Amino acid sequence: MGYLTVGGVPEPFNLPLDLVNEKNYLRNGGIDKVLWRKVLEGTAALVSSEPFFFDSELTHSQIEGLHDGSFHVVTALTECAVAAALKDSSLQIVGSYVDSSLNWAVITSAQQEKFHNITDLGSSPVRVGISRYGSGSHLMPLIMAKQESWRNLPEFVVCNNFAGLRQAVLSGTADFSMWEWFMTKPYVEEGLLKFIGNVPTPWPSVCFLTKKNVINNFKGELFSALCSIRETACEFRGNVSNVNTEQFATSVDKIVSQFSFKPQDAKSWLESVRFSRDGLVSVSTVQTIAQALCEAGIVDRRIPDPSYVVYPTFLSSFDRHV
Repeated sequence: MGYLTVGGVPEPFNLPLDLVNEKNYLRNGGIDKVLWRKVLEGTAALVSSEPFFFDSELTHSQIEGLHDGSFHVVTALTECAVAAALKDSSLQIVGSYVDSSLNWAVITSAQQEKFHNITDLGSSPVRVGISRYGSGSHLMPLIMAKQESWRNLPEFVVCNNFAGLRQAVLSGTADFSMWEWFMTKPYVEEGLLKFIGNVPTPWPSVCFLTKKNVINNFKGELFSALCSIRETACEFRGNVSNVNTEQFATSVDKIVSQFSFKPQDAKSWLESVRFSRDGLVSVSTVQTIAQALCEAGIVDRRIPDPSYVVYPTFLSSFDRHV
């Protein structure tokens, strides 16, 4: 196989995809190098059959992601990966990557005065900016609306990526949008956006997704490489109970340099994340997400069997969410 190409959004949890090549973990696993190719549009673009562009030093070619073999595997929001596997039987989850929740910030324009909290959003019809239909930014407003017992579901405005979401709320095309807390924080501090709440995912946030033919043809190499990535990620995070280590400080510096986080924000983000050590995904996680997707109208059927969505090696009867 030689190398493993991984598609993923340019966010801190994907840094181990670069760092794994500095370790010896890949040795003897049949993979010489992991190539991280960055995609701006979010998880829905990674698994879409529609063309999109990489934002990467490796290539700027127009590609079709997993569906034409440009990626061997992607790091995907777990809810999007479950939706993709339910819609397309050629796709399957091959383990968890991040077991902690993703903290979704609810953001509006800093200039608007109508909405001060999530409850205000539910008091009248509103428009929400989303990256794509079927994305996390599409599902989470519906999860929030259900949790808050809104009378009206939001109208969706497709914005393609985070830059588009910001522009939509600033221009008034959308009343609000949702994106990862720390990625939105700099724009709040700049005075462009306003935080009015947050909604953590009620399940582990990120997993690996691939095509079944990749599993069939390269199972040993693939699983070994994913194990190496998880091992690198856990080392990147460092000791969960002790953040005052040299490794933790080094990781904070990498986040600051690559994502322009303030040091305290990088530290807070790293303290909050929990990478998966064994890649296991619980049956209850898959069932809960599938039900939420059905209720949101993103998929039209509940899961027939969790092993339909997750490769059986990675299924667990225990809840992995932390």
